[in-house]
Amino acid sequence: MALVDDVKLRVPGQTLIEVTNPRGGASPTAIDETKLSQACSSIEARFGIYAQETYSSSVAIHVELCVEGAVSLLRKWGGNTYAASKAWWGEFREECERVAASRARGRIEPSTDSETTPTEENPTGIALRPWADDSAFRGLVPRRPGGGDDSDD
Repeated sequence: MALVDDVKLRVPGQTLIEVTNPRGGASPTAIDETKLSQACSSIEARFGIYAQETYSSSVAIHVELCVEGAVSLLRKWGGNTYAASKAWWGEFREECERVAASRARGRIEPSTDSETTPTEENPTGIALRPWADDSAFRGLVPRRPGGGDDSDD
């Protein structure tokens, strides 16, 4: 389902009429579909950038953030104060980044601060053993200390 449809399902019709027609004359009676679809496409684009995921109506957190985002963007376009709009965008971006950090792309990436450059483990192809490998001593049997025999006479 498209974000436009999700917005229409979750936001009361009168609210959508008011936010899509903020200066619509005496009494607007219909939703401005063009403005609504523009707001939804803008939110989907920003959600993709900030959350690093494509909008999907089957993911509850996507729907919740983007529906709220579309309505808030329409309110911003309607002439709400700049400070309130700026604060809302900061919160929207923060929530999207939380989504990015908590879902599949939020895994910990390996990193290092080492100054060495990794090289091939064994470029010659010859089997090399570490200096502490004791496999060279497997065939040897050590002598008993003391020189005596095993009898308990």
